[in-house]
Amino acid sequence: MSGSTLFHPGWSISTPRFSADELHPLMRVYPWAGHRGFGYDLVRFLRPTRVVELGVHWGTSYFAFLQAVHDEKLGCECVGVDTWRGDGHTGPYGEDVYQNVTGTIAKFFAGERTRLLRMTFDEALAEVEDGSADLIHIDGFHTYDAVAHDFETWLPKLAKNGVMLFHDTADDTGYGSAKFWGELSEKHPSFSFAHSWGLGVLFPKGDAPHRRMVAQNFGDKAGVYEFRARYELACIEREDNKKMAVDRLEAIQNQSRMIGERDGAIESLRRELGEVRGEARRDDERRTGEVREQKAAIERLSREVKSASDMAVERLGAIRQQSEMIASRDAVIQKYRERETELDERARALAREGEARRAAEAELRGRLEEIQRSLTSLATMRAEHEGVRAQLGEALREREAILGEVRSLAMAAKAQGEENQRLRALAAGLEERSGELGATLRQREAELRSEREDHERTRGVAAALSRDLEASRGDLATREREHRERLKVIESLRKTIEEKNAVIEELRVLTGKLNTDIELLELRTERLERIIEAAAKDRAGPWARALAALRGRDGMNGLAGAVKASAEEYRKA
Repeated sequence: MSGSTLFHPGWSISTPRFSADELHPLMRVYPWAGHRGFGYDLVRFLRPTRVVELGVHWGTSYFAFLQAVHDEKLGCECVGVDTWRGDGHTGPYGEDVYQNVTGTIAKFFAGERTRLLRMTFDEALAEVEDGSADLIHIDGFHTYDAVAHDFETWLPKLAKNGVMLFHDTADDTGYGSAKFWGELSEKHPSFSFAHSWGLGVLFPKGDAPHRRMVAQNFGDKAGVYEFRARYELACIEREDNKKMAVDRLEAIQNQSRMIGERDGAIESLRRELGEVRGEARRDDERRTGEVREQKAAIERLSREVKSASDMAVERLGAIRQQSEMIASRDAVIQKYRERETELDERARALAREGEARRAAEAELRGRLEEIQRSLTSLATMRAEHEGVRAQLGEALREREAILGEVRSLAMAAKAQGEENQRLRALAAGLEERSGELGATLRQREAELRSEREDHERTRGVAAALSRDLEASRGDLATREREHRERLKVIESLRKTIEEKNAVIEELRVLTGKLNTDIELLELRTERLERIIEAAAKDRAGPWARALAALRGRDGMNGLAGAVKASAEEYRKA
C-alpha cells in the first residue's frame, strides 16, 4: 500500500449480499459471521492489492473479503492458507470442507485472483513476498504461543500502513489469543469488537489508516456493526424459533395421533391379556383337577406297591420256610444222589428267582420314586404358575421348597440303596447256604438212593413252589404293565405342563413389552409436558405468537390440556 491516496474517500456502512450463503446458509451463524459486514467495508476502505488469510476453514471471512474485491472490482489477490485437516480447537475434518471452499470459488469468484495454499503457516511464508500484503487475517490455533508465533513470523509480510486482524480476542473465550491481543493492543494503535468471539484490528506498521478511520468517526460506527450483527443473529433465531414452533406443533399433533393409536393398541393388548389370564385361570383349574386325580392314582399305586412289597416279604418267608423244610429232610434227600444235580440246579434257580424278585422290588421302588418326583414336579409347576399370577414374587421360596423335597428324595434313595445292599448281602448268604447244602448232598449221595418215595414228595413240594413263583411272575408282569401305563399318563401330563409353561413364558414376554411401551409413553408424555410448560411461560414470545396464528390461543390451550390429561391417564394406568 503506497499511501493514503489509495483509501476510499470515506468510510461507509454497506449492506452487502454474500453469494456464498446460497451454497452454505449456515455461514450466517458461524463464529466469524458477525464480522462479515465490517470485513467487507474494511476491504472497500483499504482497497488492498493483496489479502492474506491464515486459517480459512469453511471460508466465512475469506469469502467476505473476496465478495468486496468482486463487488468493487479491485483486482486484488486473495491468498488463503490452511491445511484443511483441522487442529486441536476445530477437531479433525474431512476432505469435504476443502471441496466446499474450492466449489464456492469456482461458482461465484472464478474471475478473481485467488490462491489457496494447502500447507502450514510456516510453509506458506516462502510463497508470499515481504511487505506485499496490505491486509493479513490471523485465525489459526488460538493458544498464546501459536498466535504470538504467527504474528512475529508474518509481520515482515505486511506492507507499510497495512492492517492485521486477529479473531477470538474476546476475554470470555478463554483462549490464549485473547491474552496476547490484550498485550499487543497496548503497543500499537487498534480497534476491537467484543461480539462474535471478538475481533482485533491492529495497525503495527503505520497508523495512517487508523487516523483516517478515527477522522471518519469509526468509534461510533463500530457500534453499528455490533448492533447489526446481534440484530441479524436475533432475526435468525426468531426465524428458527418460529420454524421450531411450527415443528413442535406438528410434533404435538403427531404425538396426539400416536397417543390415540397407542390407546387402541393398549386397549387391544389389555383385552388380549384378559383373555390370556382367563385361559390361564381355566388351565389352572383343569390342572388342579388333574393333579388331584394324579395324586389319587399315585396313592392307589403306592398302596399296590406296598401290598406287592408285603407279598414279596411273605414269599421270602415262605422261601425260608421251604429252606427249613429242605434242611429237615436232609436224611431223605441224602438217599437220592442221582437227583443231586437236578436239586442243585433247582436250588440255584430258586436263588436266581429270589434275586430277580428283589430286583423287581427295587425297580418298583425306583419307579415309585419317579412317580413321587413327578408329583413333586407337578406341584412345583403349579406353584410356579401361582407365582406368575402373583407377579413371580414367590418364585424363590418355591425353588427352595423344591430343593428341600429333592434333598428328601435323595435321602430316601440313599436309604433304599442301603436296603438293597442288605438284600444283596442276604442273597449272598443264601448262595453260601446253597453251597453248604450241595456239599452235604454230595456227602450223603449214598443215602439218596434209598429214599425215592420221599424224594417224590419233595418234588411235589418243589412243583408247588414253582407254581407259586409263576403266579408271582404273572402278578409282577401285570403290575409292570400297569406301571408303564401310569408312566405314559405322567409323560402326557409333563408335556401338558411344558405347553403351559410356554404360554406362561409368552405372557412374561408380553408383559415386558407392555412395560416397555408404558415407559416410552411416560417419557414422551413428560417431554410434551415440558414443551407445553415452556409455551405457557412464554406466551408473549415468538413461539406463542406463531402457535396463536396457526391454531388460535384457545386451540393451543385445549391441545395442551388434552395432552396433559392423556399423559396423566396413562401415567396412572
